Amino acid sequence: MVSKILCPLISIFLFNNNSVYWLLCTFFFISCIFNSLFFWFGVSDLRLLWANISLNSSSVLFLIFFLGCSQSLYLLYYYLFWSSLVCLIFFYNDIYYINILFNWGIISILFAIPFSLGLVYKVTVITCLLGCNSDWIIVIPLFFYNIVEQYYLFKLLGYNSSSIIYNY
Repeated sequence: MVSKILCPLISIFLFNNNSVYWLLCTFFFISCIFNSLFFWFGVSDLRLLWANISLNSSSVLFLIFFLGCSQSLYLLYYYLFWSSLVCLIFFYNDIYYINILFNWGIISILFAIPFSLGLVYKVTVITCLLGCNSDWIIVIPLFFYNIVEQYYLFKLLGYNSSSIIYNY
């Protein structure tokens, strides 16, 4: 009964393009905040780390394709290349073992250091969002998420490197 009553209301809401845009912006904002907090309260191994990173990347890609950016196809190709490299590195290493984060292959892919694939991906996403005239309600949470992600990765790298040095 409730579905029959709500079906026309939801369809009217969804067919109004402005409402869908603000609904997606709200979901994206909540998703970025949740994923930022999940780094500190839920990530215990690299499998969950990659799930958290890929969840946010897929929401960004969905939003960019919804907005209809002209660079979205290039971003998709780059994301497929970048995520395939990460999956290959995780496939050939034990993803339940957090100390492989000290591997230079993972550092050059995940970390946003100069001349790394992660930095190029993050800059490409931000320029694509700014190129399609998105609101700041999309850019600011994504920027906050990227800061939290990189802070978590560098803190984890520092913790792992100090524990490796301490064990010798």
